[in-house]
Amino acid sequence: MAKEKEKVELRPIDEESSAEEAVIRLHKGGASEISDNKVAAGDEGVAESGKNKGTERRERKMRPKDPSIDKLNQANAVVAASLENEWQKEEGGGKRFLWSWLVVLLAVLGVGILWAVTKVGRSQEKGKALVEQVDQVLEKEKVSEAEAEKVVSTISNTVKKVLEAESVDEMLGYVRHPERVGPLMLDYYSREPLVTLEIEEIAALQPITVETYATFWGVGCRLSGGGYEQLLVEILENGEAKVDWETLVLYQPMDWNEFVRSRPRGFTGDFRVNVTDDNFFSHEFADSKKYLSLRLSVFNEEEVIFGYVEKASPAGLEIQRIFEENENELEIPMILTLHVPEEAISSKGVVVLAMRSPRWMYVESPEQEVE
Repeated sequence: MAKEKEKVELRPIDEESSAEEAVIRLHKGGASEISDNKVAAGDEGVAESGKNKGTERRERKMRPKDPSIDKLNQANAVVAASLENEWQKEEGGGKRFLWSWLVVLLAVLGVGILWAVTKVGRSQEKGKALVEQVDQVLEKEKVSEAEAEKVVSTISNTVKKVLEAESVDEMLGYVRHPERVGPLMLDYYSREPLVTLEIEEIAALQPITVETYATFWGVGCRLSGGGYEQLLVEILENGEAKVDWETLVLYQPMDWNEFVRSRPRGFTGDFRVNVTDDNFFSHEFADSKKYLSLRLSVFNEEEVIFGYVEKASPAGLEIQRIFEENENELEIPMILTLHVPEEAISSKGVVVLAMRSPRWMYVESPEQEVE
């Protein structure tokens, strides 16, 4: 008897999934969650919070900084726990595609077939109807499996194109928001080398719901010669797959440690940071009734800076709302627009002009730049 073909399966999840669930996080290769805390070197002020000590970073060929992309969704205005806390799956998991709705369908199919076999002898007419029902379920199963295999193939081909690209031009057609991201890619690779990576296999594939969008996938790739790469991929309405390049490299407009140390006067940029509510107030930001104090850090980087936003401003109100809805989280990932005033006095303070995203990714491309 011929060996039955292994069926492709999918297990959909959403942002409210428990941290106990066996889902991948887009971070691999020996890195662990951000762990220890230490007191941040400070400025003069009333008080100062602890500073996160980033975990030892693993070696990367594609990029020098290794983001925990699974934390992208942690600060969702609706959901506290997110991708950063829920996506990781160890490399030894092998190549599996879990499709729970397909599993349910197969279970229904098995029950239907058993019922048909045990009851078909009662009536030839009734048996004929049951056979027709089973045939319909079988046909639906074939269609579902074909769709699953098509999605897997599309994602695999796109990921391969991005990781094996030798130039920005080669990569640009396979990334999300290419018009906005293209200049960022040129900026990034002017500072960091673009290294081609060869994929040995797609080792993990997990559907993910971000806000109301059930179009994202966490993808884990085993690389030839060793190593592991993880990416976030979106399936568009036309069926094309696009890689979220910004989270792949954890794009920053400037090296974080350099930004904190030099604090270039007049500089403004959108940074992917971990945000903690703090009580450090000093110099021009000494008024605790007027300002929120935010301790800002970046995954696997040493430096910490304090951001200040007026409580009554749109950004301040939005950040307070996020804190309230994520009260059990010590750190919340956000994309914040940070500005260093020309006449800055505080050596550790910057102004928060806007809250751009409550995660380290943009669900939809931002259209308007903050001035």
